Amino acid sequence: MFRRARHQQGSLQRVKRKSGETVWVFRWRETQINGSRRYRKIVVGSVEEFKTESEAQNAVDALRLTINEQTPRQQLKEISFETLVQHYRQHEMPDIFYKKSQMPEDVAEDENRKSYARQDTYEGYLRKWILPRWKSYRLPDVKAVQVEQWLKSLPLAPGSKAKLRNIMSALYSHAIRWEWATRNPITHVRQSAKRRKTPIILNIVQIKDFLLNLKEPARTAVFLDVSSGLRVGELLGLKWEDVDFRVVRGQRHALRGQAEDHPMQDGSLSQADSVGRRPGRGVC
Repeated sequence: MFRRARHQQGSLQRVKRKSGETVWVFRWRETQINGSRRYRKIVVGSVEEFKTESEAQNAVDALRLTINEQTPRQQLKEISFETLVQHYRQHEMPDIFYKKSQMPEDVAEDENRKSYARQDTYEGYLRKWILPRWKSYRLPDVKAVQVEQWLKSLPLAPGSKAKLRNIMSALYSHAIRWEWATRNPITHVRQSAKRRKTPIILNIVQIKDFLLNLKEPARTAVFLDVSSGLRVGELLGLKWEDVDFRVVRGQRHALRGQAEDHPMQDGSLSQADSVGRRPGRGVC
């Protein structure tokens, strides 16, 4: 006999942990392969992060969408932009979403998920710029012209504005995959990533003069950067165990242990070695 899927609201409670922290916990029932029902729960966040029950309820709206996948679409309310962001965090930014609770095993073993560094970057843009402006909108209400005008009004570099546009486009692509939207309005938003100023490129003589005026450990950091092409984040995260004096491994610790080898010039290795032998010195 056919049984219509029931729309499940789940339950949200304030729970005080043994550590003394009070958190919001969301509970729901999940149907297993054998047809049995199993209770599941997840920590939504602390009461400092979500001060009222209303704020916590908004945060779990994305979870409700997931647990009600079998519910007919017409029974679901029009999705808000804030709910879409929370659902995107759950599925595309799991390291951020599950920071305060245990990550599901299948998610933890997914090596194709975005790096933690990228997830953290996205989270910064979402919290500081995107959500304050668009969280109260319903998905069909966000228009390309509005987004374009908003980007023009921001005191940011073109590259940062382009990043905001790309993140919003990724959100709508996510909504289309989950059949919550039929079109992506952000594809019609015009935003160039062209630099406002041409970067200044130093020649060898200028680099030498610049290094002579730097003190350690800044001098070695700049020297390594010039000769290896390490990004700023890689340079700042560099540790002495990453240097084998044949190649420098610009360890991207945010990428779950993945490393990228950067061949070094002999002079760079000598410079790094001389600083590294001094007690109490780090690379940077």
